[in-house]
Amino acid sequence: MRDRDSWLVDALTRFVNVVAQADTPLRAGQLAAAEIADVAHADVAAVIVGETVLAAAGQRAGNVAPADLLAATTAGPAAEISGLGRCDVAVSAIAGPAALRLVVLRRHGSISGNERSYLALASGVLTLSIELLASLEAERALRAESIFESEEHNRLLGSLLKRQQLLDNLGRIERSISRRLPLGEVLSTITDAVHQLLGDDLVALRLLDPDDPNHLIVVSDSGVTPEVFNEVRRTPVGSGAGGRAVAEDALVVIEDYAAESAALEVFVAGGVRAAIAAPVHEGGVVVGSLTVASYDPARSYGPIEQETVLAFAEHVSLALTDARTVEAMQQAENVKDNLLAMVSHELKT
Repeated sequence: MRDRDSWLVDALTRFVNVVAQADTPLRAGQLAAAEIADVAHADVAAVIVGETVLAAAGQRAGNVAPADLLAATTAGPAAEISGLGRCDVAVSAIAGPAALRLVVLRRHGSISGNERSYLALASGVLTLSIELLASLEAERALRAESIFESEEHNRLLGSLLKRQQLLDNLGRIERSISRRLPLGEVLSTITDAVHQLLGDDLVALRLLDPDDPNHLIVVSDSGVTPEVFNEVRRTPVGSGAGGRAVAEDALVVIEDYAAESAALEVFVAGGVRAAIAAPVHEGGVVVGSLTVASYDPARSYGPIEQETVLAFAEHVSLALTDARTVEAMQQAENVKDNLLAMVSHELKT
């Protein structure tokens, strides 16, 4: 089990490094499709944006028409695919503003849970990269039309820097999970990375209280003062942006925090103007949320910010699931050792 978990983190780290080489959305899709086809031993791996097949790779990619790849996204876990025959099917779609889907088709051998987890996390990384590269392409077009002024030039450089920081941070988080660093340290790395990358005032990671699943407890934060922390350390599910993300198991974006019926009073009084929160899962079950908030009255959370928060929330989910797996393995080893000790004792007596 440990080998399988290490494979997942190592494969994700490699995926981040591969996608980082792209300089256009199309190239990002091509590199991603080729990498996924190789890692998943797929007959076909495809990147679909909206209703367009951006890229397809694999030994039999030429056998499947774009229309059949689109149909495969709703075909179920196993289906008859024109040009391939009976296949195992895996589809990953991001639950954010970008309409990106990754599709893997394999004729021989079922697609494992680890491979499906890999596909889900890879889709988050690829979505962010494509969003940022599309923004860069638009700004390059402005420059080609001779209306690219110094402000636009600064935006271009800022987008490039943000994309590189994002990929660097995701790679660093995946390496810390792979090295089995303490869970608290990994979670702090994630909240600090979100704080640094987005530049917002507050970041908080909440998990369900193990003694009372109707409440959430802050387990890691960045930018929250001790006074505010004492008031929000434990809050009901459903309250605030983070509580809503858990209750609804969905991304929550609040542009006018003071007008939000579920707002936490301490944040309203403190001047929070906007907030965004994404649910965090463990083994597919919602167990918490990652929340970002700002005092800036002009702050809004567009597609890139939403995809960024979703990507980091997915990495929290990966860290939690990995930690639970390691804990279960340790418990199994302890049970095994106890049984061996008992058997040894019985044989001696």
